[in-house]
Amino acid sequence: MGVGGGLGFPLPLVAGAVLSGAYFGDKMSPLSDTTNLAPAMAGTDLFTHIRHMPIQRV
Repeated sequence: MGVGGGLGFPLPLVAGAVLSGAYFGDKMSPLSDTTNLAPAMAGTDLFTHIRHMPIQRV
């Protein structure tokens, strides 16, 4: 937020970018606990799961 504000970007836009980046990172990161748990329970490969996971639109 400080860097975005210092560069003159509107703070609501910066906050939206931070939140959407965090959401995307949680869903697509191989280090995320929920991304690891789902294929483990389903019996499939982690990267196959990530490749077939759709990006949800809110």
